Amino acid sequence: MSLPAPGRVLTLLVACLDRGSLPVAEAADLLGIPTSRVEAAAQAMTGFGVPPLGPDDYLDVEVEDGLVHVHQDQDLGTALRLSAVDGAMLLACLESAATSLDGSLEAVRAETVKRIRAAIAPVAVDAATDRAEAIAWKDEGGVPDGLVEDLHAAVVERRALELRYYNRSRDTVQARRAWPLRVVQHTGRWYLSAWAMPEDEHRYFRLDRVLRASPTGETFEPPADLPEVRVDVLFSGGAPGAVVEVRFPEPVATRAMRFFRTGEVVTRDPGGVVLALRGPTLPVVVRQLFAFDAAWEVLAPAEARDLVLSWCAGLSTS
Repeated sequence: MSLPAPGRVLTLLVACLDRGSLPVAEAADLLGIPTSRVEAAAQAMTGFGVPPLGPDDYLDVEVEDGLVHVHQDQDLGTALRLSAVDGAMLLACLESAATSLDGSLEAVRAETVKRIRAAIAPVAVDAATDRAEAIAWKDEGGVPDGLVEDLHAAVVERRALELRYYNRSRDTVQARRAWPLRVVQHTGRWYLSAWAMPEDEHRYFRLDRVLRASPTGETFEPPADLPEVRVDVLFSGGAPGAVVEVRFPEPVATRAMRFFRTGEVVTRDPGGVVLALRGPTLPVVVRQLFAFDAAWEVLAPAEARDLVLSWCAGLSTS
């Protein structure tokens, strides 16, 4: 017979551990099977294991007097010791499931994470945890909701940060302490321009590789003799070009930050977000604005505002 989905088995386990036993009809409903198949399913599920598969992790499911009981076997051997790789794989699977579980199932997941960490050799726990983050994380080019705004606030308030940052070349997640200086965009990707410690040098961190950005509780003030931030042609190009400050209302602000290929967050308030957009000339930047099918308002410079007004009036421009 086909077995119930693992999530349904975990639901039955949680319910039975909470109440001691369940009526057959209620167990059938949790498992998504007819009442007539519960006894056969119980026999098939006996021997199921809940990671990390130590002595207390195997199930014994029985049906007696119209009730379903789930026991966890206490006599299957000594405690399992996991390697860093084994632990990382199990933790990564649970990390991936975190967004789809709630209630009692999330409690089971959290408890299982603790037990897996306890089963990993002590010297390998940190390595397994870092590796699990790298396995569970996917480099899909997206930026977590709210990250751009949070980082811009840290820039304005001069709050030092600890980044959990994915290093693609080493395929691992690292802790990086940094002073955030600017939030910039180039060719569709957002970056944090920051002074990194302990390297004591300027770095650009890709925001789609930042798992978390946590304030350290410290503030900073860049010293007057801070070395010049390195010039990177990826961001600055061969010439300064034109800069246009544009306000986008809140309903379209997030889409605007994804649409424009170059930009820097100037400020964000209840009225929306102000981006500094860059291009080789003012007409090039304004053409990009007209290609964006939502509301916007040019704030500066005056030449760009005049250009927008003249185009809207249908006047020819050179």
